[in-house]
Amino acid sequence: MHASIRIGPSSMHILKRQHNKGFTLVEIAIALLVVALLAAGAISALRVQIAYTRTSQAREQLREAREALINYAIANQKLPCAAQTTNGTAGLICNSTKGFLPWQDLGLTAADPWGQTLHYLVTTGFTTTGFGYGMLGELKVWSGTNNIDPNKAVAFAVWSTGADGTDASSTTPVGTPVIDNYSVVAEGPASDDLVEWVSRYVIFGKMSVAGRTLSLPAASSSSSASSSGP
Repeated sequence: MHASIRIGPSSMHILKRQHNKGFTLVEIAIALLVVALLAAGAISALRVQIAYTRTSQAREQLREAREALINYAIANQKLPCAAQTTNGTAGLICNSTKGFLPWQDLGLTAADPWGQTLHYLVTTGFTTTGFGYGMLGELKVWSGTNNIDPNKAVAFAVWSTGADGTDASSTTPVGTPVIDNYSVVAEGPASDDLVEWVSRYVIFGKMSVAGRTLSLPAASSSSSASSSGP
């Protein structure tokens, strides 16, 4: 004997309603809105991650340039002049005009993660063979109205212009004194530039450890007179 299932009129009516039921326009609109919000959040997070990665890469590139310049000084007993074009070749004559990193002479990558050549400014005295302990820095590193280097210790600086590609050290950001050819603008609220600078004492130390001879500063006239005696 076979069992049978009977579906009454009321049950058929319920099944028909369920079969015909679909998404309303309101439900579809809400679903699309949720998808759009999720996509926007994902894109925003991706942009933040890309910016963070490029900044990290640029900082590492600046550290490599810093070490390469110090090693160049050890090998040649002087620092290179700035390149006056993006071709990366050091100038034959150094002056106070801001220039580009001589990346070809240093064997480095041509551009930062944003496709811009790194900038470079050097104290001219350090580009002369045989500089010594008496050589003072001539660069000024500005963070707002503060000069980070009041003791003339900065030998050179190298920087990336960051995501906006604008070199803050060739302009005068708000809150910063008038910038001259010896000035570098440190990274901060007024600039997204990434900057590395090196003290002359760091170079002196590295060269001494490498066995390079550094000349002593000339004795002052008063010191000479007192040492000579009556």
